[in-house]
Amino acid sequence: MTELDALVLSAAPDPVAPDLESAWLQVKHRIANETDEAPQEVRPSRWRGRKTRVAVLGAAFVVAAGGAAAAAEFITTHTGKTLTGWERDAGGPGEVLNMGGTDRQEVFSGLVGEVPFPDQESRDRALAMLLKPVGPNASISSSAANGQVADVAICAWSDAWAGAVTSGDAQRAARDADVLRSALSWSAVRTLDDQPSMTGYRSDQGRQVPTRFGHLQGVVDAIDAGSVAAARDALASKCAPEDIPHLEAGSGSAR
Repeated sequence: MTELDALVLSAAPDPVAPDLESAWLQVKHRIANETDEAPQEVRPSRWRGRKTRVAVLGAAFVVAAGGAAAAAEFITTHTGKTLTGWERDAGGPGEVLNMGGTDRQEVFSGLVGEVPFPDQESRDRALAMLLKPVGPNASISSSAANGQVADVAICAWSDAWAGAVTSGDAQRAARDADVLRSALSWSAVRTLDDQPSMTGYRSDQGRQVPTRFGHLQGVVDAIDAGSVAAARDALASKCAPEDIPHLEAGSGSAR
């Protein structure tokens, strides 16, 4: 029995109310009667007791209403469910996340934190992408959400590398290049694409096109060749132009 249940039972006129439901009915009846009645020739001590009793009953209803409102307002992002069959093939493995959850900022912040970023601005951009308003009943698998975060990170690191190359900062360019090479082993990448390739997927038209993260392999190949232009080409349609200003403007070489 909760403290609220005990409070309601103790406030019921019948001290041996058979159950909680009966106690609530008695409480509501008592509130209606006692708050509408004007005290007549009641001794002060008795009236104080009546006011105390009404206050207790009122508090019980306030607590109950507040608890019900809190329960109604909270919607969990975690569902504990996973996709199977063709839905898993289309949506990806991992837990299905409710994108309308009231705690989704906390949940998605955790996902974003699993992927390295070159700066806070790009990290915030990834989180904002996942927190965009969505329609009712919208959901996403944890692997798909991780994949989207990785996309933003790859664009950010590629642009950071291009910026370092064009500015002549060899040390920073080498650091950024190492991060991008290591991205091929990120869990967010490998879960969706265990063999990234620029030509590893055959389209419905029979053409060999990039796998889910084939563009990442293309970026790594461009880094190894020291070509900013090739990195930009590998990321064509993968990054918003405003998010990769150095790649858009640069054509330098790391060699």
